[in-house]
Amino acid sequence: MNAMQPQDEREELPLHASLADPCLNSMTFLNDIAGQYPDAISFAPGRPIETDFRIDDIGHYLHRYVEHLTQQKRRPESAVITQLFQYGPSEGHIRGLIAEMLEKTDGVICRPEDIVVTSGAQEGMILTLRALFADPRDVLLVPQPVYVGIIGAARLLDIRVETFDVHDQGVEISEIENKIQTLEAAGDKVKALYINADFCNPTGVSLPLSQRMDLVWLSHTYNFTVLEDNPYGIFGAASAIKPTLASLDRNGRSVAYLGSFSKTLFPGVRMGFVVSRRLAEALTKIKSMLTLNTSPICQAVVGGVLLECKGDLRLHCESRIHFYQNNLKHLLHQLEVAFPKGSPLRSQITWNRPDGGFFLVLTLPFTVNLKQLKASAEQYGVLWTPMEMFYSPPRESNEIRLSFSYLTPEQISEGVSRLRNFIKECVAVHAPETAAAS
Repeated sequence: MNAMQPQDEREELPLHASLADPCLNSMTFLNDIAGQYPDAISFAPGRPIETDFRIDDIGHYLHRYVEHLTQQKRRPESAVITQLFQYGPSEGHIRGLIAEMLEKTDGVICRPEDIVVTSGAQEGMILTLRALFADPRDVLLVPQPVYVGIIGAARLLDIRVETFDVHDQGVEISEIENKIQTLEAAGDKVKALYINADFCNPTGVSLPLSQRMDLVWLSHTYNFTVLEDNPYGIFGAASAIKPTLASLDRNGRSVAYLGSFSKTLFPGVRMGFVVSRRLAEALTKIKSMLTLNTSPICQAVVGGVLLECKGDLRLHCESRIHFYQNNLKHLLHQLEVAFPKGSPLRSQITWNRPDGGFFLVLTLPFTVNLKQLKASAEQYGVLWTPMEMFYSPPRESNEIRLSFSYLTPEQISEGVSRLRNFIKECVAVHAPETAAAS
């Protein structure tokens, strides 16, 4: 081959098979689509609202943590400089503060040494999967539809994924147990099960207490680890809060608890954690070969928040919880206004009613996909997320996810009006097809 031959005429460089998986595009899609249609009202991204973000808060919380080190911990300035400016321990600096927060906010009792601080929950998933999956016949169980980050992490690590369904009433424990037994009969081993039990992404569904207890029982009975991801649990009415699976795991051996500060503080802090008595040491070793350590500056900012709210994140997020609850109620009301009972459209459209979180699901009388999303954005000025993006492999669906976290009530009202016009037009277009089929 001529050394000067242009790159595009050479044989294509083979890359890892996971890069062809559609789920790896889903993570960037939601960020990109809003940029392509800046004037559209977007129900697409699961971002926290920015109205209470203040640039000065970063410096305030950093100063609060430094003050804690110098005054309460009696550390000299040289030691504080080393902690903030140098590499740090892979397991993290602020595990004690996180342990206090977990007990007060999530009801999870653990030791600081059970915690590994991560660069976001996504890193926590990769660390945990890498530690657990040692054999090609090990299987990861995930619900469908699901947050695609867990699918992407599994694909990158060549981990086999099997699925079970999630619906408005949660999951069918018998379906999961039958799946486990079928896999074991074939010589495979369920090594872990991923679940987002509180106001899950993308459906907003929360598991009843009985199903939480049954999942912990299954993990004990069949010796697998539950990966409990809980970014939205704090954003519900007090009456809707249920015990985490990690708090129900009395011996602390069956549940690895994945946490993030992206929603409770802000995504830019890029910090999360994993709680696992059995895995903490292994996770620390893996992290030392991946990101080495989580930014000490980011840890200091989070530490300042936890000090100021005395570990009670619900107290810190009080105004935000109120905002999201009001947005959820407002969205549900606007859907009732747009699709009133007794109207022709209402007979063809349904939606669920979560008690909190960031999302709800709208079920339509026609299949939706990215082509229709583009038409919705260009012609009607409203964005949403087709549910097909939360299945692996992608599955044809007539459901869309609506996120209400990043909008004002006024934007929600206008967005629902635009969405109604889009749906009304699509129903009219599909009506002849439906009539012909019948």
